[in-house]
Order: sequence, then C-alpha cells, then structure tokens
Amino acid sequence: LYFSAHWCPPCRRFTPILKEFYEVANRGGKKLEVVFVSSDETGDAAQTYLREAHGDWLMVPFDAPLRWDMKKRYGVWAGAEREVMGTDGKRTGVPTLVLVDAETGEELDFMAKEKVQEAVDKGGDVRVDACLHSFAAQAALCRRMRAEEAARSP
Repeated sequence: LYFSAHWCPPCRRFTPILKEFYEVANRGGKKLEVVFVSSDETGDAAQTYLREAHGDWLMVPFDAPLRWDMKKRYGVWAGAEREVMGTDGKRTGVPTLVLVDAETGEELDFMAKEKVQEAVDKGGDVRVDACLHSFAAQAALCRRMRAEEAARSP
C-alpha cells in the first residue's frame, strides 16, 4: 500500500523510485502490486497523480470509505487530514509504503519504503530482486506462523 499525495514534495521524490522498483520487479511477469491510497485534496488530483507519475498501479477509489478505513487501519495519513482523522493511532504521514499480505491484508513491513529506496539506490535489478525475495520470505514466514498458531488453537 502506497500512501502518498501529489502536493507532497517527499512523495514526488519517492514515487519515481517506487515506479522503477515496480517495473524492475515485474519484468517477466507480475510479482508485486502497488495500491495507491491517496492523501490528495480531490479525486481529480489523485487521478492526475496516478496517471502522470505512478504507472500501472491500482488505486483505492478516492471517494470510497475504504480509503479512510485503510488509513486508520495502518495509521498513515497526511497532516492535512488531521481534521478528519485526528491524531489517535497515527504512526506516520506520507509518503509511506506498507507491505501487506495480499491474501489477508496483514501488515508485514511498515518500513518497506526504506528498503525499496535502498534497493534502487544501491544497484538496480540485483538489489530489487533481493528485496523482492525478502518481501516474499516475510509473507511466507507470517503465513507459516499463522498456520502453526491455528493448529495449536482448539
């Protein structure tokens, strides 16, 4: 999940990095999906940002209650959204990249942005592949731990 906004300078700096990571990671077939959760001021601004800078990503519809639900669930919203969201439960602002399990929505890595940034900065394809493999390993480990926990529960 990529929490971002066009008006946010740090977001505009990180978005091309994430786009490069996404394109390298998905060469030869889809292995990674990015879902944009906008903190833009309007739906039109969010759509323009998606079209101009993001590439072939998914987006939570701007007017959907799910957009606010995801912000609350993962504790990520822009300072400009404080009036709507308050401060309870906030972990950080935008840009934030949260790695989640595609099957369960469970949070796997709240610091995925830093890992993506490092992979792109330090060596392109090889580092991106290594980062992608570490994300997959995290997901597999979490699934295995959930299965073991479920097996122990009556």
